[in-house]
Amino acid sequence: MGEWVIGLDDALQSLLVPSVELRDLIPSVESQREFSAEQFVQCCRHQAGRRCSAEAAIESALMQDQVHIETVMFDYSGVLTTGFEVLLPIVERLGLDIEAFALGMSGAKTADPNHSWAKVERGELAIAAYAEMMESEVPGVSPLFLPDSPDNLMAALGLREDRLELVHEISAAGLNTAVVTNNVAEWRPLWLDGLGDVFDEVIDSSAVGCRKPEPEIYALALRRLGVADPASVVFIDDFESNIAGAHKAGMVGVHCTTDIDLRLALVEAGVAALAA
Repeated sequence: MGEWVIGLDDALQSLLVPSVELRDLIPSVESQREFSAEQFVQCCRHQAGRRCSAEAAIESALMQDQVHIETVMFDYSGVLTTGFEVLLPIVERLGLDIEAFALGMSGAKTADPNHSWAKVERGELAIAAYAEMMESEVPGVSPLFLPDSPDNLMAALGLREDRLELVHEISAAGLNTAVVTNNVAEWRPLWLDGLGDVFDEVIDSSAVGCRKPEPEIYALALRRLGVADPASVVFIDDFESNIAGAHKAGMVGVHCTTDIDLRLALVEAGVAALAA
């Protein structure tokens, strides 16, 4: 299936007919489904300017019309916290090869279950052993990983008060909230304290033995929160592969980019409580 950048012109044209057949508007999509012009307009407004598969955009819009959002799940690092750009001064101060470090940490984004970083995040490999492995590729990198180091990368991340405020608003509106994070067992004291008082559930990959985007962790999050319909869940993450995993689990995904207006994105995704 090809990709499609949805524009408002298409939406306005769709108002000229009582119903629109998807195949007529988007020939690359193999679907005979029909949907109303109003639904198509909502889809375009929700996805305008974003590159996505046409079918995913349509499903997103129809899902919002049909399902009431009851749960919002947040990633931790890069969503509730500052981004990893805060590590650059530390990397430079330690005299590390930035490109080699970035390449070594690319495992954080991989869906490969056999990658050594994936094993760390599932609690199968100790962070000290991983740090030792990384030392052979990036000499001097260990302080970023060791939990007692003043240069630990998780300790360098700061919670964003504006994001926590959104969580409080969502909870006050009666919606369930959760953190679903790929994380490191030995780092738990660096980030977990106090989050259990804010969220209904906190799911740490290293504690449960599965990680995003593996389907098991999404299923576990749904069970922990007692969610019967995954379409009633909005899942926020800064890694596109993890959003793809959420989509496969039937959830509404919000890709948290560095420049996102998260409140607006959540409203568009169906969290009406934040629209006021």
